[in-house]
Amino acid sequence: MLVKKIIKRLNSENGTIVVKNADELRNALKNYQTVVVSGKILCGAETITLREGQKLMGIEKFLNSSEIVQHRILNYASGLVFEFNANGSGVHMAEGCCLSDLWIAITIGEKGVAGSSGAVCLGSGKHFFIHNLNVIVDTSTCCNSGYFGGITTQVQDGICELSGNISIMEKYAGRRTCGIIGGVESWGRNSFLLSENSRLEIDTISEGGHGLAYANVKASKNAALKIHIAAYNTAAVYNSEVSVEDNAKFDVFSNGHIMSCSQLFANGEAKIELRSGKKARGVLVKSMLKCYGKAKIDAVIAGKEDVFLQGTTIFLYGCTSFHAEILDKKRKAFDGATRIRIDDGTTMLIKVPEATELKVAAMDIIKAVDAEDYSSKFKREDAAEKVKEILMVKRFYQSFKMIFH
Repeated sequence: MLVKKIIKRLNSENGTIVVKNADELRNALKNYQTVVVSGKILCGAETITLREGQKLMGIEKFLNSSEIVQHRILNYASGLVFEFNANGSGVHMAEGCCLSDLWIAITIGEKGVAGSSGAVCLGSGKHFFIHNLNVIVDTSTCCNSGYFGGITTQVQDGICELSGNISIMEKYAGRRTCGIIGGVESWGRNSFLLSENSRLEIDTISEGGHGLAYANVKASKNAALKIHIAAYNTAAVYNSEVSVEDNAKFDVFSNGHIMSCSQLFANGEAKIELRSGKKARGVLVKSMLKCYGKAKIDAVIAGKEDVFLQGTTIFLYGCTSFHAEILDKKRKAFDGATRIRIDDGTTMLIKVPEATELKVAAMDIIKAVDAEDYSSKFKREDAAEKVKEILMVKRFYQSFKMIFH
């Protein structure tokens, strides 16, 4: 009864209407600035297009926790269901649009995913807002190539503000499904700002897809970014940039690459956890990591193939730390193209099985000393010692070492 009163109140407000089916939804978007969805709406194979500045939100936005329970007992949670046999996007957003307190379930059939489309598409404009969104993607029957994103973009230099709880997950293994596609290689990336105390979680299982692709993602204070990648031929972060600030957290598990052709920046007291599965390939590939302040990176690396640090550059500044453990002796720790730069006060520890191939002859460690760079080759000492001192530069304490099982 209370929910009905709220619906009546919303309908009486200028520029706002509550809708319960697809026809009402499409008609409302022609005439109202704020459209509120109550329950589940079947949208079929037709994209919902928002005009500049429009807001599309679930009625849960206006309910407290007990009222949400009451509403969901009588109705489905507020959301949109799309089913495309060919290519298509679910919700198309324009400049200044807001999508809030909804779930979106989208299925792409055998003729779909010919290009970069998505459950939510940032279609025109420079600034977008998404709050409390749950996306469920199914491309399991799709046969064509191309990427499909939970959130994708068709703009340049756009900014999308993400707040609350954002979840993008794949229902079944499909065709090249990505969490966020932030652009295309030819014209660069768009930015996604994860607001304070917010959470973004991406979970995909498709071969050839990625968690983030061509996207710049910045996690602010107390925010959490979590990516889980089950497939082998993929990357959690591909051709993207991730910035983790203050005490934000970034947690990654991948059976493919963790990062490929990407950049990771950590500052303040940011915490990074990197984990690779037993089938994982090269873990950090042709990427760059920069850590400042008291940022901390912990990595646990399983898998027998390829290299942990492959053509990757690592910069450690301030009081940062990088701790890694390689679980399988067949996993190579480094390749010759990897470079590491560490300042005094930082710590880099890598625990490896004794037989791990280090590629030490080709690997350089660089330490900054009074604005002057000093280089030293790795020195591998007697294998019977518990701790291997790898680098000592002038008067500075040990900053990098390996611990053998």
